[in-house]
Formats: sequence, C-alpha cells, structure tokens
Amino acid sequence: MGTAPEAWGVADICDALGVTRLTVLRWRERADFPPASYVNRGKTAIWDPHAVLEWTAHNAGASHARTAAGKALADRRHAHPPRPASRD
Repeated sequence: MGTAPEAWGVADICDALGVTRLTVLRWRERADFPPASYVNRGKTAIWDPHAVLEWTAHNAGASHARTAAGKALADRRHAHPPRPASRD
C-alpha cells in the first residue's frame, strides 16, 4: 500500500470527493476554504489533503462530498493515528 500524497491538486480533490472541477473552483472562491500553496512558478495550486477533508466534512454543500470527506478522514486517521503527546 502506498503512502498518502502530501498535497492535492484540483484533480486530486475531484477524485477523492467525487465532485467536478467546477465545484472545486467554486469552493476556492469561498473565504473559508483552506488556503492553497503554489508550485510550478505559481501556476499550480495545491492543498493540504487533511485541511481540505476537514473543511469539506463541515462545509461542502453536496451531501455525497461530505460523506466522502468523512470517510476519507476516517481512513487517514486509521492509516496515520495521531502521535501521543510528549510528557517532557
């Protein structure tokens, strides 16, 4: 099994959540959508997958996108459980 990508582009968000490019582009216009980082000399927007999934689980209008985000979050948490806090 491969590791989860460290960043998602628009196509990755579409694939993971079962939404169209237009939906992602509309989400990007919202002030509360996670901020993008840019690569490829500022031409390509990328996002932290966890931030996108968290946002979608609480904000996306389409119930299938919220359901997909919730499932993806649960899968990621299962694959990468949180580390216990240090007691130093």
